[in-house]
Amino acid sequence: MPEFNRKLASDFEALIAGRRAGHMGHWKFCDETQPLWKQFLHVNPAYYLPRLEMQLLEACAPAVAAHVRGPVTLLSLGPGTLVTKELTVCAHLPALASFTAVDQSVQMIRETLVAVRHAYPGLRLYQQCKDFYSGFRLPAGGAPLAVMFGGTLFNVEGFVRDGLPQE
Repeated sequence: MPEFNRKLASDFEALIAGRRAGHMGHWKFCDETQPLWKQFLHVNPAYYLPRLEMQLLEACAPAVAAHVRGPVTLLSLGPGTLVTKELTVCAHLPALASFTAVDQSVQMIRETLVAVRHAYPGLRLYQQCKDFYSGFRLPAGGAPLAVMFGGTLFNVEGFVRDGLPQE
């Protein structure tokens, strides 16, 4: 943990001093801080409103699934702490061929795959422990359908003057 604390302090100092831009969100989602983050969400449920995201997902998932033909491989980019979102999407995909979790946190990948395996025994499961912004492999076996929930989208670093990514 001392090495983790040193890296966190150094990154925070670089952010405050203007040597880098962005946020500190990537620290929130790393393995070392997961227990603290989960405890924070439990004590402060109003901080993150997954109920609203679930309502939107439940309303829109059938329409999205109607556009998907044939076998599908679902890619969860940054699965996070609430696997129920991924499971909701899976329920609307009758030809679900495989599921891939892509995250920097080994713990989040593990928890996600355990939940998906329990709900869909026999489904091919894959994992990629990496920052999906640096690229990831698309598994064979079905058309890829990627999902990203919560604050994952905002884990992007960069200076305001750089503008939005062009990709």
